[in-house]
Amino acid sequence: MPFVADISKDGSSEKAAALAIENFGKLDLLVNNAARIVYKPVVGMTRGDWDYVMETNVTRLFLHSREAANLRIKQKSGAIVNIASYASYFAFPTIAADTSSKRALAQLTRTMALELAEHGIRVTRSVPVTSSPAY
Repeated sequence: MPFVADISKDGSSEKAAALAIENFGKLDLLVNNAARIVYKPVVGMTRGDWDYVMETNVTRLFLHSREAANLRIKQKSGAIVNIASYASYFAFPTIAADTSSKRALAQLTRTMALELAEHGIRVTRSVPVTSSPAY
């Protein structure tokens, strides 16, 4: 049975981890599948626009991953899957914050994979298939 957490809420990562332990005694899988996007050219983007995207696409996914990793280190098993997008590979006009956040997520995923492998935890990124053109 999956648990769904609203990552925009403070404390949701801790609550989701606690629910998994309370109900199942462990946490096997975390799928981070959340994103926000703002369509504006760089020169028209505000700091608030940038922070809005980065907060969800990077910071909140980091917090959920960290909580899951802390539980899994004790378990010596499990997996974390971060859902990214083709924007982690390519640049597109009017979505600079999104493409930057997706690249940051890709690097976070790689770093966590290196750090957690010795604990038997697999960390990977999934990029949905798309037909959008790359610039």
